[in-house]
Amino acid sequence: MEIKRTLAVSVSEFDDFIIEMIKTDVLNCTEKEPTTQEIVNGYQYRKSIPNKMGKPLGVTTELLEVVSGSYRASFTGGSGINYLSYIYEQSGECQIDLTYAEDFQTKSKFTMLNFKLMSFAFSRKTKRRINQVLINIENHIIEKRKTEEE
Repeated sequence: MEIKRTLAVSVSEFDDFIIEMIKTDVLNCTEKEPTTQEIVNGYQYRKSIPNKMGKPLGVTTELLEVVSGSYRASFTGGSGINYLSYIYEQSGECQIDLTYAEDFQTKSKFTMLNFKLMSFAFSRKTKRRINQVLINIENHIIEKRKTEEE
């Protein structure tokens, strides 16, 4: 699944948000906050995330790419690997074009078929949820900018 949006934030503001999001996630999962220097490609940690049916699933999170304009991560669990990415570039003075993408890979044909069916069944709800998350991220960054300007 892929969603494209334009956000009223700069690349550097979104970069900062991604780093803070990773630090918070790692802290919540491991009770140890990594330094900015530790957040590099290949960084891994364990976490529990809900599956599509809401049941907790233990996964290994790996940061595949953490560079300005691009964040990609994988979540490896018992049924396969989920991929998530944010690719963004400056499109105006304080505006970025962002592409959010999710994907899933597994060796089991049955699991892949099940994923495709579930994705199709929940696609509208999932797209609405992701769009709302992106709106919330944009609003959070704008509020932070206003607070820093005061």
